[in-house]
Parts: sequence; C-alpha cells; structure tokens
Amino acid sequence: MGRTLKIALAGTILAGVAALSTAQAQTPLSAADAAGANGPYSVFTGTIADMTWPDVGAQAKAGAVAIWGIAVIEEHGPAMPLGTDTYGAAVTTRLVKADLEAKGIKSLVVPAFAWGASDSTSVFPGTLSVRPEILTELMVDVFKSLNNTGFKTVYLIPGHGDAGHNMAIYKAVKRSAKEAGIKAVMVTNAALATRIGVDPKDPDLALTAAGPPPAGPPPEFIDGHSGTGEHSNMLAYYPKVVKQDVVPTLKQAGVTPAKLVDWRKGGQFTLDITPQGYTGDPSKADPVRGRAASLAAAQGMADAIAANLKK
Repeated sequence: MGRTLKIALAGTILAGVAALSTAQAQTPLSAADAAGANGPYSVFTGTIADMTWPDVGAQAKAGAVAIWGIAVIEEHGPAMPLGTDTYGAAVTTRLVKADLEAKGIKSLVVPAFAWGASDSTSVFPGTLSVRPEILTELMVDVFKSLNNTGFKTVYLIPGHGDAGHNMAIYKAVKRSAKEAGIKAVMVTNAALATRIGVDPKDPDLALTAAGPPPAGPPPEFIDGHSGTGEHSNMLAYYPKVVKQDVVPTLKQAGVTPAKLVDWRKGGQFTLDITPQGYTGDPSKADPVRGRAASLAAAQGMADAIAANLKK
C-alpha cells in the first residue's frame, strides 16, 4: 500500500488492510466465505429477506441475535458502484454470522440498510444522503419491528465512516430499550467512538480489539474512502460491478491527514481535494488481501459480540 494510512473506520469492512502480512493474505477461506467469494450478487443473500416468516420468527424466539449493517449509497470513484458500502455491509454481516455460528452463537442477518447520512460526498451525483435525525428515526422503527418478531438483541455494524452517520446510529441505540423494547449494541472501535464524542466505555458499545501499531514512521497519505482497501474488498466479493479496467489507472490521490480534515467538510472542499471521488491508491488493490482483511475484520466483530453477550 506504499505510504498510505488507514482511516479508523469502526466496524468497516476494511479495517486492518494496511497491517496484513503475506501469511494473513493467504488464510484459507471457510466454506461460508468461499460461497461469498464466488459472488452472490444480491445483498439479500444470507439474510432474513430470503427466509419465510415462520422460520425467522422461530429462530428469533429461540434466542438468535440480529445483526444489522448500516450503510449508505454514495460515490466511490470512477471504478466502483454507488452501492459499495452496502455491498460491503452485506459481506461483513454474512461473515460475522458464520464466525458467531462457529462459536455456538445463533444469529440472523437483517438486510443491509442503505439510506445513510453522507455529508462529505453528497456533492457528487448519485450520493443519496438522509438527515441524521431521519436515519435515527428509521432505525428506531426497525428496532420495533425486530422486537415484534421476537428478537431481544440486535448488533449494529456501521458500514460507513461519516461522523454524522455513526452518531445517528449511536442515538438510535440509546433509544432502543425505552422506545422499542429491544437491546441494541453498536459494534465499533475506540477510535471512531472518540471521534464522534462517545466514551469508548459506554455499555451500549461492543468494541473491537485495537490492532498492532504500524511499524516505522506514520504514512504520508490516508487510504480511507474508496482507496486500496475498499477496491480490494469489492474485487474479492463483487468483481462484476467494478470497472476492472479503470482500477489500474487510479493512482495515489495524495490526501494527507491534514487534507482529510477539510475533505470531511464536504462541498467544494471535497471536490477540490478528491476531484475523482477517491482517496488512497486504488491501483494497488488486491482481491486476495481484500478477502483476508474482510475475514479478519469480521472475526474481530464476532469476538466483540461474543464478549458483549457474556456481560
């Protein structure tokens, strides 16, 4: 990845790409992941949307927890589709479910939510952003439906790094018990919790473990939005919707941590800093590394959920 720096995106599908070793990249796929790697196009694959109501109701009442990815439809540069974050949330929740199953924890996946908040990229055509307060209200309504179905607990996995988006998720979580009669927990990491002003020790958070610090001096450029990591993931799981001939032409965008501060302001700031809508160096994308990163991230989330269930 050269001198790129990963943005700390809690629960995002690509956390840890920069830290992957060659050995990790060659991690054998599980049967469940292999099925995903072969490319189920539908984001409904492996979710309750493909189940009957008697089956969902029976499993919920038997104690299965719900897993719900909260994503967005937004631009991801000239090579990847607007649904990249939603596809990513679909992959992540499938993998988390498989990891929980291996731990003996029953779970069901709610289809990834696509109507998120995206201030920074809303200047680009195709980005669909709702007001954060509307996102919160929609989530609370879905919590009520999950409670009516029989679920007692739902774990929220953010699939998008916008601060307003994640704060909206957190606000919905804080309202879940009183207004919807269900326990909601946000799966995140300490870095993002801190960025949105939330105490990482909040009991309504399930924190993933921090990875090892990067070796050597801090990288010069960030790789957060539509960079090496996200391109690697999409090439691994949804290659048919990626313009693969364009990816090698997308060289290092040169977005420094300092520029990122302005990039997050949106509007002309975002256009000036990332005129093509991406950060990092997509030309270095590698589907093998993307798959390994997704497996590692999902394992961390499953571990966080398992630990939270023991509290």
